[in-house]
Amino acid sequence: MNEQITVIFENERLRVERIQSFWNQSPEGFWYNQADDEWVHTGDHYYIKAHERHRVAYAIDDCEWLCLFIKR
Repeated sequence: MNEQITVIFENERLRVERIQSFWNQSPEGFWYNQADDEWVHTGDHYYIKAHERHRVAYAIDDCEWLCLFIKR
């Protein structure tokens, strides 16, 4: 995966990231499993609970995401 991650803001409860993805999908068999809740926005939005396995099925090249990570 080829991503550029910029942390915009972070404190003890919240981290805001701008993620630029330079690929179309997660590699075969790869799943995210993060310790924090995540709210993702790129033209639409989705809330992902902590440890909810997820992956990117498809995204356009050079896609930008705004992600809010809520620490537990």
